[in-house]
Amino acid sequence: MAISHHELTHLLKDCSIALQVPVLLLNHKRKLTFQFPDSFHQPPDFMKKSFFPFLETIRKSPNTLEKFSDEFGQSIFLYSMKIGQEEPVDIVFGPFLHKEIGKKEIDGFIKAESNCKVKTERLLNYYDQLPVLNPMQMLSMERILIRILSEKQEGHRERKHSPIQKVYEHYLINETSPNNNYQLQERFTQLFKLGHSEALDIYREWRKQLFSSPSHSNAVRLEKNQLIRLIGELNQMCLAGGAQLDEVMSLSEFFMNYLETKNTTEELQELEENVIQSFMARLQRAQEAPVHSPLVERSKRYIFQNLSEALSLQDIAAAMNVHPNYLSGVFKKETGISISQFINVERVKEAKEMLSISDFTLLDISLKLGFNSQSYFTRVFKKIEGIGPNEFRKKHHIMEE
Repeated sequence: MAISHHELTHLLKDCSIALQVPVLLLNHKRKLTFQFPDSFHQPPDFMKKSFFPFLETIRKSPNTLEKFSDEFGQSIFLYSMKIGQEEPVDIVFGPFLHKEIGKKEIDGFIKAESNCKVKTERLLNYYDQLPVLNPMQMLSMERILIRILSEKQEGHRERKHSPIQKVYEHYLINETSPNNNYQLQERFTQLFKLGHSEALDIYREWRKQLFSSPSHSNAVRLEKNQLIRLIGELNQMCLAGGAQLDEVMSLSEFFMNYLETKNTTEELQELEENVIQSFMARLQRAQEAPVHSPLVERSKRYIFQNLSEALSLQDIAAAMNVHPNYLSGVFKKETGISISQFINVERVKEAKEMLSISDFTLLDISLKLGFNSQSYFTRVFKKIEGIGPNEFRKKHHIMEE
């Protein structure tokens, strides 16, 4: 495999940022040589051991990506390979979860381990840092990793570049050059983090330089590549600024899918500005939001993860392993609204996004956001916004021809 250790660690860092999962690199003695992010906290020893059999298995099938799950609710993708003439190394993508792990499950893990001295609070903090991925996200992650790793395995000499790839790589080289382009990028980042509307003006100037070369037959694909890159960068800035992981990931996934429905550079440029405004709004909301107790924060995260499902106080309380009355009281005391009101407010926020930039019908939107009927969605929307969803769309839809 034609790749150096330095190149590999940079590739793994990019994978971690793009896929929103921890990435670890182990040498042939199972010693950790690299991890990203640096802030990732390792599991206790008794949980680490659960992965050892998986490492033995993957080393028997080098250059093959495989998914494994342990008895502690964790899943990982493993890939074993050699760097030049060195001993083989193992790449761990994860751990990640299929569902939230609460106090009840954690107490069970600890109880099952004889002489376990790990405290429940430590394990709660460990699990809180792990991303929860739905089946579609896991499938997408697997496809992306297979594509990336197989390309690297082919080596630089064998690799064939399409015209699109050549133009895009030329653009990437120009983008990172230390010139005025870089200064505009830094200025945009600063203004975005501050929530200044001037960030849009700076971005418009920046993108003119990104695409200053003559028009190309693959201009639409290049615009999409830039928009994908932008979504990834805004995603990271929002998460670093304290925005809700699941809310930001949901927004990223929506825009990633939606941009592929656009067929002209004009449509993509309009969408691009809406992407910036949407992520900026998420960041501002996070910066202005008060700090809540771990119970309320975990409850909110559970709500964001399941916004498209039927949600009830009883379901959320069960997931948090507390009594519904207790959760209801704490949540309202800290946020000022009931859990059901919070759920409706968040669903309406998502609905406004869809009404503004997509052509989904009201029925589609109501089903995507967990409302049991279009009429109920309309009533809730009007109660919160003061106008119905159709009227809102007429005023705010930005993608009309």
